[in-house]
Amino acid sequence: MNFCVFKIFLVLFLSVSIVLNFTNGENSNDIVSATEESNLIAKHSSEYDEILSWESPYKLKKNLPYFLSGFDEDGCPIWIAEYGKWDVRGQIDTFGFEQVQEYMRQVITTMYTSAERERVKELVGNNQTEVGACESLEFNIIIDLDEFSHRQLGNPQALTTALNLVRTMLSLEGKSERLKGITGINSNYLGNTLYSFVAPFLGSLANKITVSGTNPDRWKPSLLKMFPKSALPSWMGGFKDFKPVRVYG
Repeated sequence: MNFCVFKIFLVLFLSVSIVLNFTNGENSNDIVSATEESNLIAKHSSEYDEILSWESPYKLKKNLPYFLSGFDEDGCPIWIAEYGKWDVRGQIDTFGFEQVQEYMRQVITTMYTSAERERVKELVGNNQTEVGACESLEFNIIIDLDEFSHRQLGNPQALTTALNLVRTMLSLEGKSERLKGITGINSNYLGNTLYSFVAPFLGSLANKITVSGTNPDRWKPSLLKMFPKSALPSWMGGFKDFKPVRVYG
């Protein structure tokens, strides 16, 4: 085993300790009932507003883009992040660890609060033809891991950033279960290794996650079964003239 591979597995081993630390400290099974949903939104509204109103550095946002691609058959938002192409390590070197963590919190909170109908209206503006059908207050995430490399996995701060994304999701899910599902595509050996280390500690959240390999002939048909073709970019099996509802970055 060469030094680079050894370093990656060492960092992964340490990451298990981090995951255990935050999952033991939070009860992700403490899900509120549907009747408590409105009270929950009011209770956490100011906290969400503070995170969402934070102004991230322009180039940081530009270098780590994500977008609202459309809505599924139930009218629930579909978010897409090309995480494999995100140079998280480079952004940490440029903007600092804390700035990148705050941006990641904002990304997840934006997706999470998009399940609130009023938030959806803010996101899409006048383009509301598909809004309002999602009675379940849920949202979807598609994560494209194409080009994910050891540069990200072998760096402790970049790995901690990925784990903190999971931590934020667990925390929000613990307050109110809104995540409909996470679909990972183009997961290579490194992506699969990271997920295999983290998955045992995700609790019920793991049941909402599917991860596919790098063969598009296998994951494209699955995506098209889950989401309308009109809500997917062409490289994911959608139409060539696809336009996202809203782009961040």
